[in-house]
Formats: sequence, structure tokens, C-alpha cells
Amino acid sequence: MIVPNIPDRRIGSLVEEPLLRSLPYNASEVFKGLVSCVGNDYCNLAVIETKSRALEVAQQLEQSLTGVKPITMHWSGCPAGCGNHLVADIGLLGKRAKVNGEVVEAVDVFVGGRTGPDPKPALKILEDVPCNKLASVLEGLVPYHTRAKLHKTGRGKAVSRPQVEVSQNS
Repeated sequence: MIVPNIPDRRIGSLVEEPLLRSLPYNASEVFKGLVSCVGNDYCNLAVIETKSRALEVAQQLEQSLTGVKPITMHWSGCPAGCGNHLVADIGLLGKRAKVNGEVVEAVDVFVGGRTGPDPKPALKILEDVPCNKLASVLEGLVPYHTRAKLHKTGRGKAVSRPQVEVSQNS
């Protein structure tokens, strides 16, 4: 929710309103850049539930990481891409995957997307990451993939991306 044009002297009383007690006006960098399509609750194309998963993963990252720079994390529940996962710093594309003989909700992980005068689609770096393991995978990825590092540095040198492995047996 965005409530514009609130003078600083009124913020204290505004955040005491019942509706806003559960919505921090100074959200973390993880939550500020969080976008999700409606997921399979409201869309018959989506293969996973995105909204609650996005909130759950963001809360876990917020608790385990400190000093996160501005970053966008977009969730799409299917290849239609309504969450715009290909233009996010970290994009998550929902799917079903077979892990240890069981079909589970999973995502493909994309990094490095951007919009603007020099648009660039994200690159897929991980496939079939089970949603229940996603927060721990992203804990190792988010600190190294801020907007500044995902793209070129000021001197035109590409910043290397760390290799992240996902063990589906654990």
C-alpha cells in the first residue's frame, strides 16, 4: 500500500491506525522490491501459490540477512510472467518439479534483469529449486546480487556471479 504526501509530523499518528499497525511504513529493502502475481489462488494458469510464498521467503530473508542493499525480487506463478520475473534483480518462475520422487512447488531462479533505456532480460541460474528450500538458497544469493553488482560496474567491468548449488537430497 502506498500513501503519498504524509508530512513527517503526522507519520506517528498515522502508523497507530489499526490497519497500518501491521504494515510498516519503513519496509526493509527486501520487502520494498517484492512483487508477486496473484498465484494459483486467483489465476488458473499459475502452477504455484506466489503471494504467501513471496511473503514467507521475504520474512525469512529479512530475519537472516542484515544490510541488504536495494533489490527487486519478482514472482511469476507460470510462464505467462505476470510478476515480470525477467526484469527483476532476482526473478522467480513457479513450476512443479519432481524431487525425490515427489512432485513439489518449485521455482527457476533468474538474475540480472532490468528495464529502462538499456533493458536486459534476466539470466536463468538455477532450476527446480523447491519452494521450501528457496529462502536458504536466496540467503547465499541476495547479498551478492544488488542492483549495482548485477549489472556492470562504473568502469564497464562485469561483476562475477557466485556459483550456488542446490542439493535436492537434503
